[in-house]
Amino acid sequence: MNSEERLRKIFIENENKGMAIAITGSWGVGKTFFWNEFRKNSPNKKKYVYVSLFGLESLSDLKTHIYSHIENNNSAIEIPRWIRGLPSILKETRISQFGISSSAKIFDSLMFNQVKDAIICFDDFERMSNKLDIKDVMGLANQLKLERNCQVILILDESKTEKENKRKYAEYKEKLIDEEIKITSVEPLLRENAKDIDEPLIDLMVEFAEKLEIHNFRFFQKVIKLYGKFIEQLPKEVAYSTKEIILIRVLQGYFIEDFGKEYEFGWDDIKLVFEEKQKDLSKRRQKTYESLKLIAYDFVYADEWLIEFKRWFDQKGELNFSRIYELANSELISEKNNQIRDDLDNLMEEWRNFEVDNTFCMRLYKAASQIIGIENLENLAFYWALLHKDL
Repeated sequence: MNSEERLRKIFIENENKGMAIAITGSWGVGKTFFWNEFRKNSPNKKKYVYVSLFGLESLSDLKTHIYSHIENNNSAIEIPRWIRGLPSILKETRISQFGISSSAKIFDSLMFNQVKDAIICFDDFERMSNKLDIKDVMGLANQLKLERNCQVILILDESKTEKENKRKYAEYKEKLIDEEIKITSVEPLLRENAKDIDEPLIDLMVEFAEKLEIHNFRFFQKVIKLYGKFIEQLPKEVAYSTKEIILIRVLQGYFIEDFGKEYEFGWDDIKLVFEEKQKDLSKRRQKTYESLKLIAYDFVYADEWLIEFKRWFDQKGELNFSRIYELANSELISEKNNQIRDDLDNLMEEWRNFEVDNTFCMRLYKAASQIIGIENLENLAFYWALLHKDL
């Protein structure tokens, strides 16, 4: 049962009951996207309100937001929005000596008392103002669940919640939260936002996210945007292998920029390394190298395209797209050259999996000979050393 099916089952089993569900996951993994997609695919006639805690500074502001933004999908009669917004207007006036502030509080209370049998989603706990206490938010959520028969959704990344709020959340979690849905993959968000990209390339990004444990869609937003700018420089009809190498180089560039220090991987680590030499690497670097190699050999394969891309990536400010255009139409990424590299990758796969036959050395010799002139010396040395070793 996937997360959406599980959440749907929870709602069916608690159709007319108050409950609280936490949707958790790392920052940027797509928790809010998951909830919005669930709402879109599972229409519910209950009243509904989405609350971003960002910018709210008091419990009174929170209550006002709830009743003034609630959507009534079940009744033809609805309180006009301008009336529901009156407390906000009154709060902005400073003529408190005439009793306006008191009137606003009474009106606030009367209006909030009408909130019941609704679905209420609280989001952006990590960006909540210091003036709004998470204890008050959780207390209000508990009141809505127990006294108003509401179904409360809390969207948060517990690891990013401010330290004191994290402690308070943990205190309330056990008595408030009935179910927890953990969002662990950025895949749905990736597929939704990369529809113009070839399906195998989306699969490559998904595999990259899973193997490198990068579940922040904002990283992939940058990748998709820059990849699109590269592709704009190409003719309308372009070989898949060309698009693949461009995506790999874009992923590499942002990976090194955003995570290079943490994963102990830089531009100089993009090279072919014999297995016995990998033992000299730290465990973190070795794991990174192996993960990248398993996704696609090009991640650890240095060529002229990589050299040019690194040159652009190291620039300050905007990339030089006139130079990108030159490279995109150069022999460096021709289909013929890409096919030669693919053939070598396949041979390396055979070698790693101990699947070589009596034709392996001859096929390796032929492929290595063809790549002279389009490959850098370091990689050539690796292939010739491998050939000599096997011979």
